[in-house]
Amino acid sequence: MSDRLITAPTAEPVSVAELKAHLRVTHSADDSYLGTLIQAAREHAEQHTGRALAEQTREYTADAFPSNGVLRLGFAPVVSISSVKYLDETGEEQTLDPSVYTVDTQSEPGAIVLKVDQDWPDTARLPAAVRVRYVCGTAARPLLKQAVLFIAAHWYEQRLPVNVGNIVNEIPHSLAAILWANRVFSA
Repeated sequence: MSDRLITAPTAEPVSVAELKAHLRVTHSADDSYLGTLIQAAREHAEQHTGRALAEQTREYTADAFPSNGVLRLGFAPVVSISSVKYLDETGEEQTLDPSVYTVDTQSEPGAIVLKVDQDWPDTARLPAAVRVRYVCGTAARPLLKQAVLFIAAHWYEQRLPVNVGNIVNEIPHSLAAILWANRVFSA
């Protein structure tokens, strides 16, 4: 199983102006770099939480349909399903008829659920025989926007991956606590 980005967000949950205000930076010399840090910080927070912080299109793949009738997707919240494709027993690509399933956008992560008296089709015994393209993400909650600011600010201030000669203590209720509290757990 994997979940990969197909279409990146068109807007980040935090603007360069917001990050500059957070950092108390008044010049524009680093604006491009700050934009890159925001994108990287969003991606880091998304990978840690399983929650899309801006609308994007992703593709979830699995080797087969699940036997329990519920195909859980990788990122929350699910907005819509673009397509469910699979390789049939002969290896030919097919599109699953939407009348066979419903989309659960309320659960986190969202899922595709078989309707009553329906069965998943048989698939080829090949890797990634099932592919679900879906749109996920909404406006980030203020707490998660704060996490993006924390991460980007840290990377801006600490440009090397090590900290030498300083005593460092994590601030209680900071980044790790925010990300952990907002993590999506799949069943």
